[in-house]
Amino acid sequence: MLEALLLTLMRCLFDLIEDEQFVNSIQSVLPEALHHAEKASFVLSLFQPLLSSLSTYLATQSARGTIRLEGSTEIIARTLTSSVIGFILYRCLFRDPGSLTAPSLEIERSVRDSVLQGIVAL
Repeated sequence: MLEALLLTLMRCLFDLIEDEQFVNSIQSVLPEALHHAEKASFVLSLFQPLLSSLSTYLATQSARGTIRLEGSTEIIARTLTSSVIGFILYRCLFRDPGSLTAPSLEIERSVRDSVLQGIVAL
């Protein structure tokens, strides 16, 4: 169940982040965010609901005994989200040949499996 949720979440992230409008927005916002802290905070605030929801879900599953976490739910949620975003940035902004040829499903599974090393199903 957790694996399916993480794959679904990553599919949504990929769809959002690979969208041409998102890529264009990042290309114009990124330089500003690098030079102005208040703009960086705004960009971060766009991802906060996703991070909060994922962290809450992980904490709930841990409290139910469905999973055992080896680390903070907040850090695990950020690691998952950052991995997907980072990979998409490689694909869309840097046009990394290795990233461009990798199928999205393979990337999603690789990120999921890497993050799941810190989440043990019971």
